[in-house]
Amino acid sequence: MAFTVTHANTVSTSEYGKKFMNNVYDSRPFTKLLLGDHKAKVKGGTQITFPVEHKQVGSAESRAWNTEVNYESVDTFTQAVLAWAHIDAQVTISNEERLKNQAGPQQIVDVVKAKDAHLKNDIAEQIADQVFATASATNKIIPLAVIIDSADTYAGITVSAAPAWAGIEDSTTTPMTRAFLYGRVAAATFDDAGPSTHFTTRTLLAEYNALLGGDERYHNTMKANAGFKTITLYGDNVYADSHVATGHWYGIDMDAVELRMMEGAEMKPTEWFDLKVRGFPGAMAKYVEAALNLVFYRRRTSFKCSALTGT
Repeated sequence: MAFTVTHANTVSTSEYGKKFMNNVYDSRPFTKLLLGDHKAKVKGGTQITFPVEHKQVGSAESRAWNTEVNYESVDTFTQAVLAWAHIDAQVTISNEERLKNQAGPQQIVDVVKAKDAHLKNDIAEQIADQVFATASATNKIIPLAVIIDSADTYAGITVSAAPAWAGIEDSTTTPMTRAFLYGRVAAATFDDAGPSTHFTTRTLLAEYNALLGGDERYHNTMKANAGFKTITLYGDNVYADSHVATGHWYGIDMDAVELRMMEGAEMKPTEWFDLKVRGFPGAMAKYVEAALNLVFYRRRTSFKCSALTGT
C-alpha cells in the first residue's frame, strides 16, 4: 500500500497504535489550562489592546444641601498595548520514513500520529518556555515573571504612572512556611479577587506537601480538564510545572488572565503537503503557527516569589 500525502491526511484515527508514548516533553499544566478555559481569539490587528482601570473617579463626598457641584472629567482608564508574539513549528516525514512505513494502514497511522504529537507538543513546549521565562525578549510572550512584578512595565503601562498596576512580588530569599504563603495570598487579595491557582517547581511542591498534615492535604485530580494531580493552598490547586524557574512560586488570579490569540494563527496545523518542489521528492511536511500573548486585566491580585527555598 502506497504511503502518500493523501493517505497521511485521510487515515482513520481509530487505527492509531496503542504503544506510542512520550519520553521527551514534560507536563505543561499552565499552558493546558490557558488553552482550555482562558483562550480568546480575535480577528487580526496590529497589536493587542485592552482597557485598564487604574484610578478612582474620586468625586463622591458628603455635601451640604443646595451647594454648587463642580463637574470635572477624571481619566480613570488607560489603554494597555501588547505586541503579538509569533511562534511556529513544522514537522516532516522524510522519503525514507514514508517508504519504510507503507506496508499497511496501521504503520501509516502510527507514523502520522507520532509526527502530529511531536508538532503539537513542540509548540506547546515553546509557549510554556516563554511564559515561565524570567525576562522579556523581543517577539516572545511576556512572561509571568514580568507581568507579576512590583516595578516592571507591562503592556506599556508603568507602575509609577498607575500604582494600582503593580503585581505582588517577594524576591527575598525566604524559607517556605505555610504562614509565609498564606501571607502572600492575603497580600494579593483585593476586593473579592485573589490568587486562584498556583504554579511552582516539583521541588518546592514536595516541600510544601511535607508541611501539610493529613487533614490538610486536599487533592484535585481534574481541574479545567488539565488532568494533573494537585494538592491545594486555601483550597486552590497547586501545580508543579517543570518550566518554572528554581525558587519560583506563582499565585495567579486566573479570572484576570486571558491567552489572546489571532484568528487564523491559533495553533491549528495545516494539512500535510508535498515537499517535491523544495527538492525533497517523496517527503511531506505539516506546519503550525500561533500569534498570541498573555493578557492580564489586573496584576495586583496575583503574586510571585522568586527566591523561595525549602524548609
